[in-house]
Amino acid sequence: ICGASSGIGEELAYQLAGHGAKLVLVARNQDKLDAVKEGVMKLGATDVQTISFDFADVKGSSGVINQTVAWFGKLDYLVSNHAAMINGAFLGVPYLQEAASLKEYSG
Repeated sequence: ICGASSGIGEELAYQLAGHGAKLVLVARNQDKLDAVKEGVMKLGATDVQTISFDFADVKGSSGVINQTVAWFGKLDYLVSNHAAMINGAFLGVPYLQEAASLKEYSG
């Protein structure tokens, strides 16, 4: 769950924990992630890992997926609940101009 340290992502983590889910919680703030991890473990999550990561690093975001698969052997669901904002015009954001980036993020 990306954006798992507060708000909708945090609540979703609690709801899934009640069903015994295995979870990877991702957000920028490790202290908040640790608090959510403690809460979901109490609610019944069977295995919980955390990754402190800022999705402003678009090219590094695949590492979150790779680490999840390394831990659990697969990824059943990805909840992309993090806040992301492109600051500037489309043509002014260099990584959006790369064909590989456009293909990777357009499906």
